[in-house]
Amino acid sequence: MKIKSYKKDGKTYYKFRAFLGIDPYTGKPVRAYRSGFLNRIEAEKEYIRLRGEPFARNLPASPTFESVFCELIELKKISSKESYIVKLISSYTNHFKEPLGALPITDIPPELLQDILVNMSKAMKTANKVFGVVEQVFKLAYKTRLIKENPCDFLMKPRVSKEHPKENYYGKDELIDFLKKAKRDLPYMWYVFFHLLAYTGIRRGEALALKWDDLKGNVLSINKTISQTESGMIVSDTPKTVKSNREILLDKKTVELLNSLEHSSEFIFSNTKGGFITPSQPVRQLHKVKGVRYISPHGFRHTHCSLLFSSGASIPEAQQRMGHEDVKTTLQVYNHVYKEDEERALNNFMEFMN
Repeated sequence: MKIKSYKKDGKTYYKFRAFLGIDPYTGKPVRAYRSGFLNRIEAEKEYIRLRGEPFARNLPASPTFESVFCELIELKKISSKESYIVKLISSYTNHFKEPLGALPITDIPPELLQDILVNMSKAMKTANKVFGVVEQVFKLAYKTRLIKENPCDFLMKPRVSKEHPKENYYGKDELIDFLKKAKRDLPYMWYVFFHLLAYTGIRRGEALALKWDDLKGNVLSINKTISQTESGMIVSDTPKTVKSNREILLDKKTVELLNSLEHSSEFIFSNTKGGFITPSQPVRQLHKVKGVRYISPHGFRHTHCSLLFSSGASIPEAQQRMGHEDVKTTLQVYNHVYKEDEERALNNFMEFMN
């Protein structure tokens, strides 16, 4: 539910449109529209009153798994990005709608959930993570007293195979080799694109959303990204985190490479029609580079962070440049590279002490 202001006869009023639940008889969503409020508080009071009505609260005698999922989505819309909402809906539709959607939330046994989770684990490595949608639905059902106990509390989650993780980043020599071959195998714009990722650590979506107005001399403003919505890809001015909005200093070569691109579009990296490029394209381009170990587009962000530490940057400096909301994220990368630089760090320490 979002409260919006509007003008009428020179005065400011408030209105809202809200989802009130699923009609237990028709299975269709019920929404309400109210306007004419003199202030936000009055609008909020009316919304609370509507939500307090038994029908509006979507609590029929036997609410289904899907009806509770719909309630979960409406709650998430208040504080979550639309791209996250799209992922939740996609996970539910692809994995849980058929086996669980029509079942009464009170009649779903732990045994059924366990079977679903085990079968998913056999087919996908991220089963436990995807199953989180189900856990959120039952958590909401328990908190709203639709169920007396949460069946997810009785589940045994399959252990994820602890295979040695593949290094999704390049070392210094590997990066130099990759850029050399990317310049050889890719269109010039894509060579510049991957150079930018490696030398700034910005996210793929942030790079694709860049406009020429964001480049001022050797300073690059990161203030938007490409996001997935229900209607498709958009350029969103809502960052991934608060600290994602930042300014990054560029080296001389990176500035020269960016300025060498065509200025025929408002976007620095544009498609043939002058619009922004979708996030799937960089992956396709990476597979065209021959004779190098593959890393994902996000791996270039990891690469930059790793090389920052190897070059002597402090953790706060790296966190600021990377736009990490939590220093723990920065430290996760630091742990990867620390072992590689442990001997160098020890030698520096002993030299200092002597």
